[in-house]
Amino acid sequence: MKSNWLVLGLPALLIAGAILVAMNALGDKDSNLRPYHSANPEPQGSLAFYRLLESEGFKVERFRTNYEKLPEGRHLLVLFENSKYSWTEIDLLLDWVYEGGIVLSLGNPGYQYTVTDRAEEVQSGDEYKARTYFANAWTPRKALARAPDPKLRLTPEEGEWAPLMGDVYGSTISIEYWGEGAWIQAVEPGIATNAYIAKENNAAILASIANRAQPESVLFDDCALGDCRQASGSPLVSWPSAWRVFIWHVGLLTAMVMLSVGRRFGLARPEPRRIPMATDYVEAMSRLYGSASARAAALETILEQAVRSVARQNGIAVTVTTQQLLERLPKESEQAAVIKEAQELIASAHLSAADAVHTAVKLAEITR
Repeated sequence: MKSNWLVLGLPALLIAGAILVAMNALGDKDSNLRPYHSANPEPQGSLAFYRLLESEGFKVERFRTNYEKLPEGRHLLVLFENSKYSWTEIDLLLDWVYEGGIVLSLGNPGYQYTVTDRAEEVQSGDEYKARTYFANAWTPRKALARAPDPKLRLTPEEGEWAPLMGDVYGSTISIEYWGEGAWIQAVEPGIATNAYIAKENNAAILASIANRAQPESVLFDDCALGDCRQASGSPLVSWPSAWRVFIWHVGLLTAMVMLSVGRRFGLARPEPRRIPMATDYVEAMSRLYGSASARAAALETILEQAVRSVARQNGIAVTVTTQQLLERLPKESEQAAVIKEAQELIASAHLSAADAVHTAVKLAEITR
């Protein structure tokens, strides 16, 4: 039995391990980290920014695929502080910006050089138009968004004024133009997070950037957040629905195969319900009544069942009586002898429990 479980257990563990490895490989490049959605209510999320843009009348969506599938036209792509990119991805973004796209990079992204350095490598100076800085400007703007959490405030504590950006120490935003588009980079890390918006009252700068760009839609980049160490949650929650359905189906099919193989190898199964033997019935009747008449009644019931079984075995109608069955059976047969013996004992006035049990066992044997 133990060897059977070992034969089944090892493949099951290997299959489970393979599924977990595949989940990590598909869900994130770094198996120790998990992506989180950009527009979530956690302190490091940006749900307040998401709601702010919606209240400004912009169509806001989550972008969850690679940069080769960025939409054509004037769209604003929001990249977050902990995003991490390869050179190929940066080149795709620069090409997209050159064709008219707008990138808003929040904080210091995880590439080695600035996007401007890379742009100057791949494009000529004529295409690179200008760089504009904003620092500590103020604008008389009312907050038009409703915070997703009562603790988040999008307006100053007093009055209608809101700071354009950051604090009084010179936080800076740069707008770099090339081609038909622009790359807007905020030096201050986490400027669009829920925690920062609640602390610094910088909702106005975020809304003014979008209003200045006037994009067809705003895309929150969810596909490059795999390096965020504040992330949490199971990959079965953060993955696209198709992958989750696939993994659950694989698990279900694996369980079904294991059950099927277990039956094939004869592993222990629940014992079937025990059917009382004929002898149990006679003994129970004997204990209950303690008389020969009670034992005779019990043996007669067993004899009736035996007569039907013997008739069926010999191709005789099961409606025959005991006497009719004896007439049709060979007189020298064991079945006829046992049935006749049972008839005689039932008619006896002194039927003992031992004789009743012994005869019941014989009746059970001839019906097998």
